[in-house]
Amino acid sequence: MAFSDNRELFESAPRDKAHNDADNGAREDIIRDLFSPDEKVRDSYFKHKVNGEFWKGIRKGFDDALKAFRSPPPSKIPGSYISSLEKAAGRGQRFDYLAKTLWADDSSGLKLEFKRGQSIFDQPQFLALYAKRGKVTHQDVLSYPEFLLDNFGGELEKIAKSKLPVQTEYLRHVFGTKYSAMPIFLSLYNASKSGSRTSLLDLQYRSIDSYLKFLSTKNNFTDSVAFQNELNSQLEKFFVSWDTSKQKFNVEQFTHDDITLKGKVSLKAGRNGLNVIEFENLAGNKIEALLRWKNGPCVLGPAWQISLKVGSLQSRVK
Repeated sequence: MAFSDNRELFESAPRDKAHNDADNGAREDIIRDLFSPDEKVRDSYFKHKVNGEFWKGIRKGFDDALKAFRSPPPSKIPGSYISSLEKAAGRGQRFDYLAKTLWADDSSGLKLEFKRGQSIFDQPQFLALYAKRGKVTHQDVLSYPEFLLDNFGGELEKIAKSKLPVQTEYLRHVFGTKYSAMPIFLSLYNASKSGSRTSLLDLQYRSIDSYLKFLSTKNNFTDSVAFQNELNSQLEKFFVSWDTSKQKFNVEQFTHDDITLKGKVSLKAGRNGLNVIEFENLAGNKIEALLRWKNGPCVLGPAWQISLKVGSLQSRVK
């Protein structure tokens, strides 16, 4: 584990979006290291001649925030609360850490999701689902990447200057993260880093807008059962947000009403056309599924970015 002494990650306002993934990953690694079972790893932070006290404060703040939220009896847990913090491994895991604590009630561990921001109710997403059939839309409804190939495949090839594979091969790799998986993805990645990026962005906006218009012609195009099952999985998670402005951690958990669907489904437009499926929840707020590309416009990772929009954030944050 490489030692990182970049306290700017916890003190400064976020950099532009291009750095989000790298900065978020670095913060997650630091938190993991502060709770490492390896004393040498912990001491590389805590005994640092300049920032040692700062890192002790970050660890204590994380521990105190989770302890305050769970509220174990002070007589049973008088001191530190977290005994170990494992970073979740593998793409199948939908949380960042598994925390073991010194309280018997938490014997199975706590699934933690770590975010930078004031609150999970003010995040651009709390869940991401690949835009496959049967995730947000019904199994028998054409998925977005299928629609893209059918209606914009020629434009995609022209920008990439590369031939598209057959649909089954394209769909096998488009939800991955390896640009080298097939020549088309590497060509599109290179195009996204060149003067062709504008063309790819335009294609992204137009194809997503067209796809949502296509969905609007279908009766009951969302799969509320499948989507609800995905949302239900969020109830077991604890969301830990790092508020840079207040230099404190805030722990929250969704309620049943927060993530339970109710009422009508509608489409919503952004600056560049339709891009959101909007659901109502039992709490009277909105759950939004924003269709976007995770790894470059029209390159890799078409996904639904799921967020919760509440009327008053301040009422949710202490």
